[in-house]
Order: sequence, then structure tokens, then C-alpha cells
Amino acid sequence: MSKANVNKLFFSFLGKLSLVTLFMVIMFVAVLYLFPDMAIPSKSVAIFIVVFTVTAGVHYILLKSGQGEKDKLTNLILLSSVIKLFIYAIFTFLLILADRDGAMSNVILFFSAYIILTVFEIGSIYGQVNSPQDS
Repeated sequence: MSKANVNKLFFSFLGKLSLVTLFMVIMFVAVLYLFPDMAIPSKSVAIFIVVFTVTAGVHYILLKSGQGEKDKLTNLILLSSVIKLFIYAIFTFLLILADRDGAMSNVILFFSAYIILTVFEIGSIYGQVNSPQDS
């Protein structure tokens, strides 16, 4: 896999990731509008930025590191999952420390964003690994 191909795959992923994140933000605002009594997560902007950035960064590193070797890529995906869990555990801990009163709403929003973007990332990686142009 050439450097140009890695960059093409990454920018394609980044565009789709941006759309999925935008959709999540729109849905978040819609839920807040429909349920005005719901507690508003105080760190919602930070949550969306961190989850987007970590997902994009890890995906880029996976593409760069696992060029052309599916077995190597599989191991790197597993390693990246462990690293992301540690990063997100620290982030969740900081969310709780930053706003103890609103911790529950912040953690629920974070967990929701994490699940959605992780499912999206796994689907994207699966599609890229099993694409016919990948040899």
C-alpha cells in the first residue's frame, strides 16, 4: 500500500467520520430540544472533540503502521483498542473530576459517542481490510 493510497483511505475515513460526528451532534441537540428537563452535559464539546480526535488519530496510525500486512494490522487493531481504553479511562476520570454534579450526564454522552464512533471505525477498518484493491 503506497503512501498516496494510505492518505486517500485516511481522508476518505476522515470525511465519513466528520459526517457521523456531525450527525451525532445534530441528534444530541435534537434530544436536548425534545427533552428540555434532561441534564445537559457540561463537557459536551470536549467530549465530541476528544472522541473524534482519538478515533481519527488511531485510524491514521493503524493505516500507516499496517500497510499491506493483514496479520500485522489485526494485531495493531487489538493493541490500539487497549490503548484507546486507557486513554478513554483517563478522560472519563477527568470528566468526573471536572464536574462531579454533572458527571453522570457527561459519562453517558461520552459512552454514547464512544460506542457510535467505535462501531463506525470497526466497520471502516473491516471494509478497508477486505477491499478488493487491497492485496
